[in-house]
Amino acid sequence: MSKPTRRRAVLYCRISRTTEESVSLERQRRDLEKLCELEGWDVVDVITDDGKSGTKDRAEATRALDMLRSGTADTLLVWAFDRWSRQGLRAVADLIEVMRERKSARFYAKKDGLRSDQPAWRIIASVLAEVAAMEAENTSARILAARAAHLSKTAPEEQRFLGGRAPFGYRPVPNPHGPGKALAVDEYEAHVVREVAARLVAGETLTKATLWLDAEGVPTPQSPARRARQAGAPMDGLHRGAWRVTTVRNLWRSETLIGRTTQKQPIRGADGQPLIGADGRPKYETRTVVDDAGLPIQRWEPILDFDTYAQLQARLPQVGRVQPRRTVSWLTNVARCAGCGGKLYAQKVRRRGEEALYFRCAQKGYVLEPCTAPATVRVDRLEEYVEAAFLRAAGSHPELERVERVIAPDVAQEARDVAQAIQDTLSAMGRDGADLPTLSRQLEELKTRRTALRELPSSTEVELRPTGRTLAEVWAELGDDLDGRREHLRQVVTGVVVKRTARNGTRAPLDAERVRLVWNADHGFELDEPAALPESASGALKIRLR
Repeated sequence: MSKPTRRRAVLYCRISRTTEESVSLERQRRDLEKLCELEGWDVVDVITDDGKSGTKDRAEATRALDMLRSGTADTLLVWAFDRWSRQGLRAVADLIEVMRERKSARFYAKKDGLRSDQPAWRIIASVLAEVAAMEAENTSARILAARAAHLSKTAPEEQRFLGGRAPFGYRPVPNPHGPGKALAVDEYEAHVVREVAARLVAGETLTKATLWLDAEGVPTPQSPARRARQAGAPMDGLHRGAWRVTTVRNLWRSETLIGRTTQKQPIRGADGQPLIGADGRPKYETRTVVDDAGLPIQRWEPILDFDTYAQLQARLPQVGRVQPRRTVSWLTNVARCAGCGGKLYAQKVRRRGEEALYFRCAQKGYVLEPCTAPATVRVDRLEEYVEAAFLRAAGSHPELERVERVIAPDVAQEARDVAQAIQDTLSAMGRDGADLPTLSRQLEELKTRRTALRELPSSTEVELRPTGRTLAEVWAELGDDLDGRREHLRQVVTGVVVKRTARNGTRAPLDAERVRLVWNADHGFELDEPAALPESASGALKIRLR
């Protein structure tokens, strides 16, 4: 008679944060291993989650479940059911689905005594998961309310760092005004912040700044190497993380760099109630913490001055989440019809047995106001003509970087803060149940401050700074980057106007009579000649820097 096969167990241990009050990972592991010894099970793996939120997806939990699904393990053990269920109902549903697929698989929560081979265990698990989810949401709401109350304090002796990961550029230190921690400038990271800011303001791209951070080995904000360095421990052998363009953009746009604090707050509708997402949970957004007057609170020593920060915001515009339409030509949104002034749109057209992209006037088929002379031109032919005209006229000219400098950056920054506070106050007044008397007083105070700020000197100087490259050199470097080429062209050419050909059914030549380049005089260029560009004007058209 063959000896029965011993069950293989995978242990999943989790704590939300490593604290003395937590049920430690070591204790969980010890208890689960003792259970396996009593049951006669072999432990094939021990998987831990340390310091991660229970309401977010966890790769380690997924790995443990995959071992059960694939047959690498026969039993999944957790110390308590909430170690698994706080991931949400979706995680519990996935667990039940694996149990259904593998009849021999088992799940066991030691503390609760819950086993998957018990009657009605699916119902019990679902109820416990919903209770855990409600507890997590209530706990989160209480924590957010407590944080909001504390962060709204403006007196230095009442301000302290509430814990968690310190913003990049800062480190936690003992609070000089009382108990707890405060944030102080981390000189190493502050140097990095100022260096990258200077590069971006000088015209360097986000991509190059990101590559520089990686090349210098700067630890990312959430990397183990950063935690070790700030704790005074060596970083040797620790992962420093990989910088991403989106991380650099968001970090160098953050108001934490000028000593302010952000807070996750619920998004509310016109009725003042929190908006609910598709997952059934309230939606949140991150906002700057403000005082009773609606103005941002200065909590820590700023790393960047307001002038540099304002220039960064101009260099790094906020990017939306909407996926842009695919660009098919660098003349998209540049080429226009001379007949109606409307945009020319690229379409595939089959002519003489071959298919090609053509720019065509969209108003040709309009019923109310059809274009009387709709233009049509092959995309590749128009690109070839405009490229030659652009490079011939402006290729040798230096590329210019537009740099804005605020004369009174502190006044300009406060003016922006007041304007934003006025908008927020007006929005709050439109919500149901709003405290109108208090909000009205706040609005009047903000308007008074706005009037006073307008009387203070605050202007902007604009400098057009050569980058050391010619427009032709930049054009060649952009290569197949269609969006990049279009933006580069628009520094000099704001539009390309195409007339309808008089030779219907035949290929008409592209010349200055049919194609007109509209030159940009606002970026520091002036033309000595009219905008029309004849084929023979290789040396006649000159562009000079103002």
